[in-house]
Amino acid sequence: MIRLFWAGHTYVEIADKTGYTNQQVMNVLRSEESQEILSQLQGNALDTADEVQSELALVAPAVLDKKIRLALSSPDDRVANSACTDLLHMAGHSPIKRVTIDRASEVQKKYDGLSEEQLREKLLESFGRGGVVGGNSEQRGPDGNPLQ
Repeated sequence: MIRLFWAGHTYVEIADKTGYTNQQVMNVLRSEESQEILSQLQGNALDTADEVQSELALVAPAVLDKKIRLALSSPDDRVANSACTDLLHMAGHSPIKRVTIDRASEVQKKYDGLSEEQLREKLLESFGRGGVVGGNSEQRGPDGNPLQ
């Protein structure tokens, strides 16, 4: 039962596999002896994870050296490229991902090719204040102030 529970099975699944009732499975797994065995399994799993981490830390310099040698001297360009990419990622460099949409908007199309003066006139017209105000030739901007 403990092995099945440690493997991730539920009380119901354990009961189905072993022929015991759900209550019996629960009583066994919640017993002091079962809890002690489960805590030992947990401790062993953590010890194993620590051992793996320590071993990886010990071989990391050799693996890095091999990766550098592959990047700099591999006769196969694909291998060298892959090693270079891996090294750049390890160093914290990653490609910039940009998306550029190169398409003129409707506004750009409408005013494309106009001079500055023509653009000014179009803008004034769009605000309903065409060039001449009050009979004189003084032009005003959208805020009502005279243009210079």
